[in-house]
Order: sequence, then C-alpha cells, then structure tokens
Amino acid sequence: MGGEQLRDMTAHDHPSKRLFDAELVRRAEPLFPWLKPVYDKSNEWVHLSERHTWNATRLKEGEDRTVEGRIPLPPDWIPVSFLVELIGAMREATASLFGMFEHWEDWKDERADDAPGDEQRGGAGHDRTGPSPTR
Repeated sequence: MGGEQLRDMTAHDHPSKRLFDAELVRRAEPLFPWLKPVYDKSNEWVHLSERHTWNATRLKEGEDRTVEGRIPLPPDWIPVSFLVELIGAMREATASLFGMFEHWEDWKDERADDAPGDEQRGGAGHDRTGPSPTR
C-alpha cells in the first residue's frame, strides 16, 4: 500500500468514495452476509453507545438503590452473551478466511497446471496432497 493509510484511500471504481469501514463492510457484505450484523454490534462496543453504557453499569453489590459504573468495562462485567457472539463471529471470519485460501490455492493450481514444463508436476491430475514446487 506504499505507506498510504487506509482511511486516505479511495475506491478504485469510484475515486471520490473513501474507504471508511462502513464502505468496506458494504462492499464485502455480498461475500460475507454475516459481516454487517457483526460490524453493527461490535461498533456499539467501540463507540460509546447505549449498549456500552448499559453494560458498564449495575446495581452496587449489597445495596438496593445504588448504581455503580466503570469505564473501561471490567472484564468480569462483560456479558456471556457478548462473548458467545464474539466467538461465533470469530469462527465465521476464520471459516471465510480459510475459504478464501482454498480458492487462492485452486487458482494457483490451475495456473501451475497450464504452465510450460507441467510434466514434472504430474499434469492437470497431479495429487494436491503431495509435495508441489508451487506451494
């Protein structure tokens, strides 16, 4: 990227459109339908929001009418439901990333199969589980 900060980059197909996170999510959503809801929920934790404020307050232990709050949010105050959502999002992101690696690997194999001197690699039907000079 030549040292250019992502926030200063513009879209190749629309040079006046800057690549802010919301634009990147909009562009990636067709490939990753889970991304927008995860982005929306995680944004509530990044920016001071109703969710953040609500989770950063609770009834003070041993008192009936006293509310206490802490920012930053102490780790033991983080709701289990949020952690479950977070782990689910991480699993989806990891699965998507490995899916992209598989497509890239297939693309590389197709290019290698078409390369001159392919006889040394076993041709189009070479065994993908065995050693390959292209990996």
